[in-house]
Amino acid sequence: YKKTIIVCPATLTYNWMKELKTWLVDFDEYKIQIISGKNYQDRNANIYIVSYDMLISTKLQWMYDKRTEFDCIIADEAHYLKKGSTQRSKAFKRVLKRINDNNKVILLSGTPSLKRPIELYNFNTKLKYDINYFDYINRYCDSTEGEFGLNNKGASNLDELQYKLRQTCMIRRLKADVLTELPPKIRQIVYCDPSKYNKLIDKESKLISKSAMDMMEYDDIIGFLSHMDYSDITEMTAFRKATAIAKIPDAISQIDDILENTDKIVVFAHHREVIDKLYEHYTPLNSVKLYGGMSDTEKQDAVDRFQTDPLCKVFVG
Repeated sequence: YKKTIIVCPATLTYNWMKELKTWLVDFDEYKIQIISGKNYQDRNANIYIVSYDMLISTKLQWMYDKRTEFDCIIADEAHYLKKGSTQRSKAFKRVLKRINDNNKVILLSGTPSLKRPIELYNFNTKLKYDINYFDYINRYCDSTEGEFGLNNKGASNLDELQYKLRQTCMIRRLKADVLTELPPKIRQIVYCDPSKYNKLIDKESKLISKSAMDMMEYDDIIGFLSHMDYSDITEMTAFRKATAIAKIPDAISQIDDILENTDKIVVFAHHREVIDKLYEHYTPLNSVKLYGGMSDTEKQDAVDRFQTDPLCKVFVG
């Protein structure tokens, strides 16, 4: 392709450059541009890599100009586009107008197709699999008339929908088909000594009845929380953070046990303070960290080091 645009989350822009360098046999013959706040006006590149947020920028008006034509458009983490009403979806649709019918639109996502058929509709229109909106929701979303208009959150005729998608625009690969070297996933709950946390748990229980929460649907829980006093939510959040920090010694013990039998481990945590303390425990020599607030370059450097440096054992994110 003479001109390709790759749209992806900001954290993946440098990774795309790295993968292009790895897989393009004639990489040096391409002019590749990562579009950022400083670099956005070069119309002569062969491949553009741009984040979803940058795509919205008014600085990229040339990309929607009638003189601009793309041969291929790739959207990575395409579930970012599932709602047609968002700014990023509208911006992406404008870019799509700069590609003709004979060229390629590729949407990539590792997220299995979502909760409801309605969330696929926006993908279908971008892939030029055209179907009238009302025909679609009536046929595949079990559309009904509700108190506030049409309810399109249901599902119907799913086998037919899957068949049509596979015949026209969808290729779905299972992890077992493409990553054969990965072992099956194992889930294990590791219990900590509750005596260390009883006071924190008791305080939190006074704010929310655990048994009542277990019986609620997700939407009901959100509604319940929205009616809590702000001070209660702040207090509950503080308890959760304190509990997480109190568990750090147990987490370190578990990580050490795992490192006895494996070379590397990826650890996820919710609170930044927990991430920092785990990172500091394993020292910058043996670990990397990644969280929001770091630059895209810092994030990519952390990923690259963890993947390539045999001394780097722990990734905390």
